[in-house]
Amino acid sequence: MELHTDAITNFPDFYVNGIQADSLKTSEETYHIFHKRWDRRLLTYFAADGDDLVLTFSVQGEELPEFTLYEASHDLLENDQLKVPARREDMMPRPFVLNDAVVIKKTISLK
Repeated sequence: MELHTDAITNFPDFYVNGIQADSLKTSEETYHIFHKRWDRRLLTYFAADGDDLVLTFSVQGEELPEFTLYEASHDLLENDQLKVPARREDMMPRPFVLNDAVVIKKTISLK
């Protein structure tokens, strides 16, 4: 799973499964993925054994973020709804890319 929101949205508090991320310090600046943001991506989460993803956060003032969630399931070839033919014996999936996956994009609006 990947969770994204506007890079301008800063969160005074943001916990993922009860844990808060550390800051990133460069020679000139200190950044934080949730407090002083520089990228749309908030987090990447790999669920295992039915893990839950629990987010606890606060926002400033009237600001209500809109999140985009990308979720991948690695069942493209076995998914009965899609009917994708199996790979031939002489074919091999590409390494280091999202293979044989169905990606779902969801928008979560708190507005």
